[in-house]
Amino acid sequence: MSVSRTVLGLATSSVKAAGVVPRAVSAAGWVGRMGVDRSFSSSSRCGEANAESSTSSSASASTPPARTQSTSSSKSSISRQDSLTGLPPVLPRPHGIQVAQIKLYSHTAEPLERFSHFALHTAHSLNIPASRPASLPMNRSLYTVPKSPFVHKKAQENFESRKYTKVIVLYDAHPRVVDMYLRYLTQNSIAGVGMKVKTHEFLELGVGKGEVLKQVEGLKRDLGEDVKVDKGESGEGVDGGKKD
Repeated sequence: MSVSRTVLGLATSSVKAAGVVPRAVSAAGWVGRMGVDRSFSSSSRCGEANAESSTSSSASASTPPARTQSTSSSKSSISRQDSLTGLPPVLPRPHGIQVAQIKLYSHTAEPLERFSHFALHTAHSLNIPASRPASLPMNRSLYTVPKSPFVHKKAQENFESRKYTKVIVLYDAHPRVVDMYLRYLTQNSIAGVGMKVKTHEFLELGVGKGEVLKQVEGLKRDLGEDVKVDKGESGEGVDGGKKD
């Protein structure tokens, strides 16, 4: 008992020195609590180790593959970019066949930017897959002209012309839909913005033979004579004379 009292006295004195009021606990209870605390500390360490292992396993199981994370991050970046620029989302290209190429050009950048946005929104409304407007290098031209045709005709003045160009490519659309789309852009064009269109048409096999036959028919109408292509039918030539 004397030993336990001494231990309790030392403990209480150290607690008082620290500025904490101790609770009335017997020596046996203090020693028992110390034993419980030691056992709890060892068991808590084991529990923490098990919890860390379970947390790491659950984190590894719940973490998706890196490819999925990159795909989701790219999609979120694209959607964030679309929301910032005000452009419609990009439609998928099932075949990736280019059907038309539109060049928009202007001497000022602001109307060109507005009309390119309008063209993309129109293509998205018609369900036409279109690329983002790509900016081509600015074309600069310098013109030197006389300042005046009369007294100051020897004095010259320089003018610089700047031409901004954007390109939009259309994919996987029917020719009729592309024609309707281009007519709508022409009807709602903006002043100061020009447009050049290059369309691609796909024909069936054997179209070259049909073109040759059309040319032969045109020659027949021009000459007013019957031109026989087969060699064994007659011995007369194109001029109407006989072969030697």
